[in-house]
Amino acid sequence: MKIYVDGHVHTCHAVNAVVAQPRSMNEVSEMRGTQMYSSEMIKENWTTLQPKLRVVWPNLTEQDVQAINGDGELLVTKVREKYGFNRDDIFSKLAPYLPVQPAKAIR
Repeated sequence: MKIYVDGHVHTCHAVNAVVAQPRSMNEVSEMRGTQMYSSEMIKENWTTLQPKLRVVWPNLTEQDVQAINGDGELLVTKVREKYGFNRDDIFSKLAPYLPVQPAKAIR
């Protein structure tokens, strides 16, 4: 059985307990039961996101937005250059404008 306590997944076997360490950010997301946003989601939802970018990050220029043109990696690069945010912070700011995906259960 796996249980989630204070940001960690614990696997319990009778007397022994083993802490499962995540191998990737997607696995961390699965452990927490949250959606992990990706560059592909930026591309798929570009028409919705494009008008929101300069509202969320006013220091992005119209030329920046045009250059990004749905490229999630370029978006991360431009926002990081102008604001110093990390990838998780950037996608967190975009989350309200992206469709909600069902969370995966821990088995």
